[in-house]
Amino acid sequence: MALSHRARVAKKKLQRQIMSAFGARVPINRAELELVRQDRGKKDIDTQIASQADSKIQKMFYSKRNAPYPINQAAHEFSKMPRETVHNFVPLQKIVSRLGEIPQIMALIESNPRLKGQVETLAQRATRERGIKASKFWSIVDKGYIDRIAAAGKGNPNKMNQVTGEKIARLYGSAVVPRTHIDIGTFAGGTALEIAKALSPQQRKLFKVVLVDVAGDIVKKYAVPSLVAEGVPRENIRVIPSSFYNAAVSLGTMPKPLHEKGEKTFRKEFTSIIGKVDSISAGAATINFATDLRPYLKSIKRLLKNGGMFVNWDWGSAEVRSPSVNVEALKRTSLGVSPEGKRVTHYDAYVSFLNFWMRSYGYSDAVVDRMIKDMNSKKQFDFIQWIEKNRVEIENARQTEKWVDKKTGKEMIGRPGLAIPFGYRNRAYRTGESMRKEALRLGLQTPAPIYPIAEPGKLSTGNVNWMLTMRKS
Repeated sequence: MALSHRARVAKKKLQRQIMSAFGARVPINRAELELVRQDRGKKDIDTQIASQADSKIQKMFYSKRNAPYPINQAAHEFSKMPRETVHNFVPLQKIVSRLGEIPQIMALIESNPRLKGQVETLAQRATRERGIKASKFWSIVDKGYIDRIAAAGKGNPNKMNQVTGEKIARLYGSAVVPRTHIDIGTFAGGTALEIAKALSPQQRKLFKVVLVDVAGDIVKKYAVPSLVAEGVPRENIRVIPSSFYNAAVSLGTMPKPLHEKGEKTFRKEFTSIIGKVDSISAGAATINFATDLRPYLKSIKRLLKNGGMFVNWDWGSAEVRSPSVNVEALKRTSLGVSPEGKRVTHYDAYVSFLNFWMRSYGYSDAVVDRMIKDMNSKKQFDFIQWIEKNRVEIENARQTEKWVDKKTGKEMIGRPGLAIPFGYRNRAYRTGESMRKEALRLGLQTPAPIYPIAEPGKLSTGNVNWMLTMRKS
């Protein structure tokens, strides 16, 4: 039975109230972002969300907000996590119960009892809105910090990007004809550059590239000149300074986030290439921590030509499914096969990722070895709990370790902390298999994920990355 007009109006009011309780409704417009950049407004997006959200709901999404470094980064913002796993970390039923205690929401439900059954669905929608809002981190973070990350990665060879280039080059074959490519989350341009390098000089002259990234300034400073230097004409390169969520909104695969009402869209840029794109890439890009894959993949499918290919790669980590993992189960569960023919397990991916995170903070071999030893001594392992329990010891080890600066050759004592440390759960890593299932539901042809650089059993930083190719038939 359809809702009456009065009930529909009440439902919209209920949705607004729930969005407000989640801190997801109030806009963050360009003027507010500029105040943040000038350090005259609220310090960061998470602070804005915290100030707008119901305090109890905020605590469930960001439980360690006021904990000391690095714990606040270890817990991070749970609304950024994928839809299929977020509620393993955020107790949805507790949130629904809390919503029922808020006076405005109680009044709406009492006057319209049928709305009670809508609360859980609207809470899930609000989780997505909050997650999208939280992703504005890259819009407000210190530009010097972003530039340092981009400069550090510029020019460094990346095997995953090289494999991406090889796959797209094989798709194109030897024909010298115009091609259109979209790169999602371009940043310094590592993925797009390797694709261009894999093409022949004649193909590069006809190669049209659309680079999509919220950090448009970084794309123009690093990615564009690199592509031009490889022979891609400057007039063939288009930069869209936006999240790929904008494509989903422009193509009608998802509604515009409430907090982005009134902000600039790039509808013309995206709609003008519907069904005209030969290939799309996303290397360690934002698509993998989108709270909901469906709008993204639907947009990719609409943009691709028949026979077009989407190549996506990123970290694959078992820890996204639950705060606490069963170590023996991780060791038994296969992800795929390494280039040398060895079995790759969830345990390999988990250890590889934790090693990456710890070393990014400058923790020593001794600390990482202790973490792995403790992990293997227990049936269940929770990294956040381990960090909390051992914080004093491992932080002391980081600050007192002796090491040699490669640039100066001087012996140093203590590892410096990162000015703006990135989060353990900032990327909310998806497994390749979860993306494959969603792609198959949408009718995209895709084989199982592959692990082109996996070195199971070897503790090299981040060596277990998955890659998935999807074709539009």
